Amino acid sequence: MKTGISTSNAGSAVVAMAVLGLISGILSTFQPEVMKLMLHPISQSLGVDGVGILPGLLFAVVVSIALFNYAKPATPADRLRLTLAFGFTVIAWVAAVHTALQIYDLTAIIIKYQDSSYLKLISDDLRRFSAGFCAGAVGAAIIFGGCAILVSSLRILRIWLPGIIIGAIAGLLLWAGLESGSEYLGPLVMFITWQVAIAAWLGYALTALTSQTA
Repeated sequence: MKTGISTSNAGSAVVAMAVLGLISGILSTFQPEVMKLMLHPISQSLGVDGVGILPGLLFAVVVSIALFNYAKPATPADRLRLTLAFGFTVIAWVAAVHTALQIYDLTAIIIKYQDSSYLKLISDDLRRFSAGFCAGAVGAAIIFGGCAILVSSLRILRIWLPGIIIGAIAGLLLWAGLESGSEYLGPLVMFITWQVAIAAWLGYALTALTSQTA
């Protein structure tokens, strides 16, 4: 389905989604202990017990609100697609975490030259930036892919590609979470930046950009 939103609503959509992303980012950082305990078995089974599944669930709510408000699913099939988009957002979080962990744990690579092999160590800074960049891109790609199930105009290259680029750039702040001596400051910067940026772009994409393709 396509949205029928006027471009005049784009500004309010961006602000509204940015605020929701901000709230989600804050709650993702300061996770209520009772929620962490309740969701721990799920987090552990998915391999994200270090950071928990709650950030993925929170941002999935943000994405669902955006789709419900601006894409306005009307048919049972559209509501099913909305549910799938929620699931894809949770999957995006899990995939992003595993991407970051896999790349950050890569301490060295083997370089083959002619008949010889060399072990090349990877610096901590390069691993941090690479992990954040790739994880941010993977998360954004899966989210926009899930949203495109409901909103066909999100399948257009000029709409979803900037979202992935934004996610990758915002993901670079993963280093803040790894470098900060504070339990909350680094993750707060990382969560807020990424979630606000993706939420705001999704709001813009669902209004200003998709209305141009309708």
